[in-house]
Amino acid sequence: MGACAGSPSPWRVRWALFGIAVLVARVVEGSWPDLARFGASTEYPALPLVVFWLVNVLFYGFGSNMGWRGFAQPMFERRRSPLRAALVISVIWTAWHLPLFGITATYRAMPAAGFVGFFLSMVSGSLVLAWLYRRGGILAAAVFHAVFDIATTTPTTTTLIPTVMGAAITVASLAVIPALWCQAPGRTALPAPS
Repeated sequence: MGACAGSPSPWRVRWALFGIAVLVARVVEGSWPDLARFGASTEYPALPLVVFWLVNVLFYGFGSNMGWRGFAQPMFERRRSPLRAALVISVIWTAWHLPLFGITATYRAMPAAGFVGFFLSMVSGSLVLAWLYRRGGILAAAVFHAVFDIATTTPTTTTLIPTVMGAAITVASLAVIPALWCQAPGRTALPAPS
């Protein structure tokens, strides 16, 4: 199978990352992480769990990816490969998130060197989301984005879950580079918006 041949289904990826993170936490810390509050929000504790998940999928998943993947990805792919389009989007996407460094406590607490890691995480996320969009459309990208955000910010007894999931996304982003590289400019996998 060549570098530009098929790749795994986007629907198999989302929970596999979380499962790997939980197993690594078990091995490293010697006990299972407390997942009793999995999916809950510390930012919006008054929201019922189902409402919090729906709001995440709707606003963070679809809200974000309608613009970045549904509009910008096909627009940039008219003259660039999907890989280059995703890299351009990652720079713009990072700039879009810059106000969070003045608003959100966890971003404000990040050391200056943490911005480099933040930027690299945006590049990794952009590559994975571009691949998911090209394989499964907005729905695949939106659900993955929302589930990833929920899983990495869920209140648990370990910090290893977001760390391992972040590392897994980085590995996944490296794995999708050949698939994104092999597509010629102007060839979108899904119809571009008219």
